[in-house]
Amino acid sequence: MSEKKKTTRQLAAERLLEDDDVRYGNWFVRYCYRPKFLLLLAFIPLAIVVVPKIRQWMPDLSQSKDYQIKSADIKVTPPPRWVPEDIVEQVIQKASLPEKLSLLNEQLTSEIAAAFEQHPWVKEVLQVQKKSPAGISVELKYRKPAAMISVKQRVYPVSEEGVFLPPGDFSQTDTERYPLVINVQSVPQGSAGELWGDPTVLGAARLAKSLQDSWKSLHLAAIEVPNQIKANEKIGEMTFRLITIGGSEIIWGKTAGVTPSKELSVSQKIKRLQNYQKKFGRLDRPIGPYEIDIRYLERMVRKPLSQNGLLRQ
Repeated sequence: MSEKKKTTRQLAAERLLEDDDVRYGNWFVRYCYRPKFLLLLAFIPLAIVVVPKIRQWMPDLSQSKDYQIKSADIKVTPPPRWVPEDIVEQVIQKASLPEKLSLLNEQLTSEIAAAFEQHPWVKEVLQVQKKSPAGISVELKYRKPAAMISVKQRVYPVSEEGVFLPPGDFSQTDTERYPLVINVQSVPQGSAGELWGDPTVLGAARLAKSLQDSWKSLHLAAIEVPNQIKANEKIGEMTFRLITIGGSEIIWGKTAGVTPSKELSVSQKIKRLQNYQKKFGRLDRPIGPYEIDIRYLERMVRKPLSQNGLLRQ
């Protein structure tokens, strides 16, 4: 046989498929002509035309007083005494923030955070929050002065991280509150708010922070940085000295945060100085001034210091 005859069952299945095509095709056509479907189709072009018009007719909430705040009314973490009270005004001026800010601006918190991050007294912006009623609060972490760097008959404030701080924010009395660092051979490499750029300054700033609670009681006058450092010499390899008010020079050794195996820790060195002062009254007595080497555990070395050695520059 050239072709098999289709069975009755196969013919019946084919007729059923044809009937389904017709039935479902007719159903779709009927559905498309229903009033509800036609009304929906009519609304689509209408919405394209009308919706933009409606937006134009609606009030601009970004200009509403309920959604606006004056930039001068931004609330910040209360600044400590060494940070200018008008820090918000300074940030507004430096970042050119508008007089009024819209709380509906989705980028507002990031824009305000970026503005405060530029200020030299701001170490970190922790959080910016929109408040209700209309308000903005900014949580800040401020930099703290650690020392005053003496260079070319001027003094420059730095933080414990070695960041150059605004000199104009310090009075003569303010500068005397902090340890003086002498023998520095460089000047700030950038503007206020940037790192000084000299490892000896960073090392001295760290040392000043470690001594801040003992500075006055030990009658210290200055931190002396090394005369010369080798190329690429690390902070942990530099030897620092302390100068007392009475003229004694303390060979402190390595700076804070670095404790070579042969040197005492920071707390041990401070304790050694305190014990000496308790025994003799001051670090330049009984018949000083002296050069006192406190670096090593085995013993403390003391020898008379000639007047020519005082506050060497």
